[in-house]
Amino acid sequence: MRKSTIVLVLAVCLVALFAVTAGPASACTYFGWYSPGYYANHDWPVASVYVAGIWYDQADVQPLLLTPTRDKTYTMFKAVVTARLNDQASTYPKIDAGEAWLFAHPLGSGVTGNMDAWSGSGHGEAICNALMATFIW
Repeated sequence: MRKSTIVLVLAVCLVALFAVTAGPASACTYFGWYSPGYYANHDWPVASVYVAGIWYDQADVQPLLLTPTRDKTYTMFKAVVTARLNDQASTYPKIDAGEAWLFAHPLGSGVTGNMDAWSGSGHGEAICNALMATFIW
């Protein structure tokens, strides 16, 4: 091969490599900072998600992601599920805190916004806000 041909082939390979690694992300290949509403209406990158010791299927969780409720355990659940699906290493400590809170206050246990578990020493609201601050709304 001629030297100019080799240089051209290498240049094309580098351009192709750059386009693959640094090009725009599509929803098909990248799940990063999406909201509960996004995951309620789109396919997940996994078939199920593990939250506070329980496996949940996409079909079971998607309706919960859009359902408004006064029970703050569902608010925390939405935040933890979304953070798990976004799967960003920077949120792992926040996910752990959210799951610890859900272990102490299981899904559907009726925690309301004025209860100590949420707005007081239980720190539920602060944990949930920290999780929700990591995704696009």
